[in-house]
Amino acid sequence: MPGPSSRSGSLVERVTLDDGRVVVVKHLDPARDLIVRATCDDGRLARLWAAGVFERMPSVVEHGILGVEPEGDGWLVVMDDLGAALLPDDRRVGRAESRRLLAAAAAVHERFAGAPLPSVGPIATLYRYLSPALAVAEAGTPNPLPSLVGRGWARFPEAVPQDVAAAIATIHRDPERFAAAFAGSPGTLVHGDYRFANLGLRADRVVVIDWGSSCVVGPAALDLAWYLIVGATRIDATRDEVIDDFIAVEGARHEPRALGLALIGALAQLGWNKALDVLENDDPEVRARERADLDWWVARMRRELDAWGPI
Repeated sequence: MPGPSSRSGSLVERVTLDDGRVVVVKHLDPARDLIVRATCDDGRLARLWAAGVFERMPSVVEHGILGVEPEGDGWLVVMDDLGAALLPDDRRVGRAESRRLLAAAAAVHERFAGAPLPSVGPIATLYRYLSPALAVAEAGTPNPLPSLVGRGWARFPEAVPQDVAAAIATIHRDPERFAAAFAGSPGTLVHGDYRFANLGLRADRVVVIDWGSSCVVGPAALDLAWYLIVGATRIDATRDEVIDDFIAVEGARHEPRALGLALIGALAQLGWNKALDVLENDDPEVRARERADLDWWVARMRRELDAWGPI
């Protein structure tokens, strides 16, 4: 099956079982899956499955996972075929719909807040995966993503003020130190890749797929920050309104400092892509849209640095 997973290099198949059911089978093979390698995924999804985490998911979330089992040096994941329920790439998302998506994430965060969870990735994984280190580690491999990441970060200082570029470079040099700044924030299960490509809206449920490699235990704001930096330009609401909706649905779990740090960290995750869109996209409308988006992120990052001090 072509689609978002093809960027990682993973093999995804649509399979018809003997009883006529159609399922999707994903092969998490570190030899071919860039995300598994880059996140040092040693079986996070398998451990979450074995621990019964998906049986305990809130009823509003439809994850679709039917089974996870070992396969060679990796894992095989069997899922319901939820492709038709996912949000299309060109679909705008209204503010009420966005709030529903955030409320589903909040339900997960509430369910697993303080709960015993199997070992998943450290928070630093989120800031190492798409850093300049990826381009170095994966140089010469056939997947085009590492070279794009490398070129984007090389051009990032052209797209942002010097102080912002220097702060992001500090995170990349020592992601563990930055991740340590979240210590003391209430922890819960964080999806880690909460974006429209992995989400869908049914009448009474929210589809959330692609659990595993990016999952961490940390503050809920990590999901909001990634959701916002990847998808803000498709939401019919301002970025600040989306943040307000996140704060409302999270309720008592919201912690301003964790949110501020997560927003800083989001630019360390996707700044390379923002730079390429601003500097190299052929469409002037896209360049202008992404310029406005990046300007918001720069201003917000400076605001958070003023509030919380040097990273």
